[in-house]
Amino acid sequence: MNKRLNKNLILLILIVVSILFLIRDVNALGVTPGRTTVDFKPNLQQTVEFTVLNSEHKDFRAVIFVEGDLAGYVTLYNYLIEFRADEGSKTFKYDFKLPATLEKPGINSADIIIRELPEQKGKDIFIGTSIAVVTQLYVKVPYPGKYAEVDLRISEANVNENVNFFIQVSNFGTEDINKISAIIEILGPTNELIATVETSEIAIKSKERAELTASWLADVNPGKYYAVAKVKYDGKSARAETVFNVGGLLLEIIDISVKDFKLGQVAKFDILVQNRANEILENVFAEMVIKENNVEIAKFKSANENIESLAEKELNAFWDTTGIKEGSYDATLILNYKDKSIKKELKTFVTLTSIETSFLGTGKAVAAGKGLRRETMIFLLVITLILINIGWFVYFKKRGKNLNIKENRKI
Repeated sequence: MNKRLNKNLILLILIVVSILFLIRDVNALGVTPGRTTVDFKPNLQQTVEFTVLNSEHKDFRAVIFVEGDLAGYVTLYNYLIEFRADEGSKTFKYDFKLPATLEKPGINSADIIIRELPEQKGKDIFIGTSIAVVTQLYVKVPYPGKYAEVDLRISEANVNENVNFFIQVSNFGTEDINKISAIIEILGPTNELIATVETSEIAIKSKERAELTASWLADVNPGKYYAVAKVKYDGKSARAETVFNVGGLLLEIIDISVKDFKLGQVAKFDILVQNRANEILENVFAEMVIKENNVEIAKFKSANENIESLAEKELNAFWDTTGIKEGSYDATLILNYKDKSIKKELKTFVTLTSIETSFLGTGKAVAAGKGLRRETMIFLLVITLILINIGWFVYFKKRGKNLNIKENRKI
């Protein structure tokens, strides 16, 4: 019995140690900023600084290398770096020198990759996993003349409520756009034209962004619909399209809050939703997609939860803001339940100590505050695991004593 108890104890200790090592390696390596964006200029030369973060304070070595369209124009100062446990961060830099011309208009990029080297124990024996982080160089090459890229976003609604359309327009051309507007066609399940709405007309300077908006009263049956945005500007055109829902929105967003936030750490979004149905909704979860200049930079989701009829429930989703800069970001909040989803478009404002979010088209702020520290989450998880394993140890120990007592009584 003692042998069995010792085996169980050893197994439990190995499990705890393994988990601790896994936790230690979670996001142990970081880099900021996540991206540096510049406008193309012939023969542009620049030095860019970036900071590598040793957030778990451990000894490690890492290599730095470059990949991507612009890799040949980037010169590194360091190819191998070393950290001691008492070093929380170090700043490095690279140079880039652009040619006289870049043929590909739009985004040209280089990925500066920092990859941790596995720990070597003896000849050809490596311990641990290889973790890598990336800081990107984006060079925006304008299109000759006038050129607009568009992205259609929709905030869904119930029957007889307003569906709001938002067309993000980026002028990537070398010339200003004098007049730009859009017509949005709403199509039914069989592609029949249901309605048409128009946006106002605006102007957009070269290398700037703007937004076209429109609203439609959804006096139709509930179901899936199709929106096609036809954008016209100075004799040219662009197009964007997407599917959206009308009606059947059984979940309502009551509030979004972020507490104890500090830029560079993990922001915990507390998303309070209400089940408006007369039945339990099972496996409900929230997704958030964060975009910058129409490019997705983050996507994260909450755990699945069951929500009782007419009850409220808080869904928690976590955004790691390592490498994120202060500023305004586009966000899409998606609530998923059964085989359905609800999309709400948001504008998110990030500062050093707060995140504020508002629904597009309403101006209503639904989030303000600060995020949960990663160290606190890990500490609580470790304590929980240790207590569970101590409980198992005590259980097996008592069981062994009881069995010994019974055996002695038999003798």
